Amino acid sequence: MAPVHLPPTMGEPGWFQKQSSWEFITTVDHEYYRLAWTNIALPKFLLSVVRWQALSVVDGKTKYETMAVFRGIVAYVVKFFMYQKLVLGFDAQAEGLKKQAEKP
Repeated sequence: MAPVHLPPTMGEPGWFQKQSSWEFITTVDHEYYRLAWTNIALPKFLLSVVRWQALSVVDGKTKYETMAVFRGIVAYVVKFFMYQKLVLGFDAQAEGLKKQAEKP
């Protein structure tokens, strides 16, 4: 189970900001630096979420890519209520990873 703060915060989250997500790691690809996991909290016909993250080198710089695919009946509800918060969370995660990777 992974704790999630939406929208992202480094402080104590508000009442509706703190959520939990049950995830199962489906892919760890050391050769191509990719990682994927899926949400296992609900039956797939209700909500199926697959999240990929990948690192590659482009023009001598590290490129970070992330993708999330939401499927199922509840995906429409998630998009309506959570889309903007999820985008903020994905951006914050990418920025945190960048800061950590660029530490001297």
